[in-house]
Amino acid sequence: MMGAGFSNTCHKKEQTISITYFNTPQGIDYSGLATMYGLDYVKVTTNAELEQAMQQYIGTEGVHIIEVPTSKEISRELHKVYRVQ
Repeated sequence: MMGAGFSNTCHKKEQTISITYFNTPQGIDYSGLATMYGLDYVKVTTNAELEQAMQQYIGTEGVHIIEVPTSKEISRELHKVYRVQ
């Protein structure tokens, strides 16, 4: 998950001390990098697109980039739901 990599790593105790969440915005054009290095690239925004990309690339040779943009806020909420207490 690019962009919110460290947001969910703070412990509850640390959060009460007002630890600032770290964001890791990349500002990278992955399609441009893929073109520069001759790699396969696809950007997906839905589960169906992700499934299709995975089916396309699984079992094939080479390097394939599947970009999955994420939302920091949604990721944080999902982390709250699925983390082990």
